[in-house]
Amino acid sequence: MKINKKKGNHCQKICLCVCWTGLIATRDGDYYIVNGEKYCLFFFFGDLTIKHKRQNKTKKDYFITAVRTGKPGTEGISLMIIPRTEGVISTKLNKNTMNNNSNHKLFFFFGIRCDNLKLLIAYVVFRNVRVHKSMIIGAENQGFMIIMYNFNSERMGIIMEAVCFARVCVDEAARYAKTRDTFGKPLIKHQVIRHKLAEMARQVLAAHAFVEKVCFQMLKDPYGMKDKSIPRNVSLLKVQATKTLEYCARVLRYKWSLRERDVLHPH
Repeated sequence: MKINKKKGNHCQKICLCVCWTGLIATRDGDYYIVNGEKYCLFFFFGDLTIKHKRQNKTKKDYFITAVRTGKPGTEGISLMIIPRTEGVISTKLNKNTMNNNSNHKLFFFFGIRCDNLKLLIAYVVFRNVRVHKSMIIGAENQGFMIIMYNFNSERMGIIMEAVCFARVCVDEAARYAKTRDTFGKPLIKHQVIRHKLAEMARQVLAAHAFVEKVCFQMLKDPYGMKDKSIPRNVSLLKVQATKTLEYCARVLRYKWSLRERDVLHPH
């Protein structure tokens, strides 16, 4: 089954695997026989949707997913494009479905509580699906490497968002401290508050400097295929950036007694 690249009228989605799901592909001549199940996630904000000929946004034309084509471990994983054909069954999960099934409760631990964020989850089952070998992305049993290289750019998006919101927390905290009076003087005049603001600013500036360094590296080698320090730096920077945001948001919320919505949506 060929993908129509000119018209661009096909829609695809990336499937993910959790501990109780997975796909196994066995070779059958020029085809693979795929069996197993996966979760398909689709995020969108507010009323923003992808215009597509199908009304059900969980029913995609193609699924991009990792499958087990070789031995156990990372060296036996391939990345495959699976078309929606006979044997592919997807079920849209809602809140009631996930409450009734303990396996589906995993997705409540994502911690996503933004008011405008919508999350659609589909449980996709593959039963004896025949997929041509040309639908393998890259080389066979090299899919894990492709996934890891792709994580670098995804993590950078999370990093920049975390550093940006941490900076907003510092700005909002300083603005609030200048307007709130306690014990006859502005809050910012108290030494302990100035220490908190200085610590927030220190962590944000350190994280921002690290971002500048990694971005400069990725301009020369976007996927970190040559410079092996890029995946390491991106992973460490993600930890640093998210911990910085966690600290700044906690100080802004509890020290200034602001609502959680003010922290998540400062503007």
